[in-house]
Amino acid sequence: MTTRLVAMPVMFNQPVLSKVDEAIAPNQSGWVKFQGTFWQAQFYRSSCQVTVKPGEWVKVVGRQGIRLLVVPVNNINQGQTCA
Repeated sequence: MTTRLVAMPVMFNQPVLSKVDEAIAPNQSGWVKFQGTFWQAQFYRSSCQVTVKPGEWVKVVGRQGIRLLVVPVNNINQGQTCA
């Protein structure tokens, strides 16, 4: 039997704006440019039901392993709760 270890999320003190390079959708990771390099990213809340398209902005709120945890910037205007 194999045990899979899951990294615990590490939350940042301050969110950082990042631009989406590859779309991030519900239960589907994408890519963002964060501090000059490209990172795989997924929504912080798995219940987030929006899609963030390339060129749009997200807030990077933490990291889980080598994947960033993000929140859409425009989710309040869309009537969604993803924060």
